[in-house]
Amino acid sequence: MERLIDFLKNDPVYGGCTVMLGVPTNWRNLNADCINDPYLHTLIKKANIVLPWTVQR
Repeated sequence: MERLIDFLKNDPVYGGCTVMLGVPTNWRNLNADCINDPYLHTLIKKANIVLPWTVQR
């Protein structure tokens, strides 16, 4: 996933994109509706926009 984000942001031909990452509502604490994996925070730091997913809640 990090390679994809890097490609979208930095590729000389196709890069320059803004990356929006949809995340579960409890992404900060990694509990409830979110998998308890600190790698998610690594990916979030690479994204430009973080969008908590709260549809139909």
